[in-house]
Amino acid sequence: MDRITVLRNIKDVEVKRRFLRRLKPVSYPPRTTIIQAGKMHESMYFLLRGACEVVSGVDESYVYEVLHEGAFFGE
Repeated sequence: MDRITVLRNIKDVEVKRRFLRRLKPVSYPPRTTIIQAGKMHESMYFLLRGACEVVSGVDESYVYEVLHEGAFFGE
């Protein structure tokens, strides 16, 4: 979990422990849409391995950014 920058900045061990207990690991196959703009989401995602493309456009052909290990996104 030290690869996640935002978690590395939490110095209080008990706060970090409580936060980590709430996390649930998920895995997605390549080219899976995880969240879509304009739709309500109640999750936050932390990338532990791999990469994730942030795309836009009707056909999702424009790659706005590529997120890598340690990045996070969501609500």
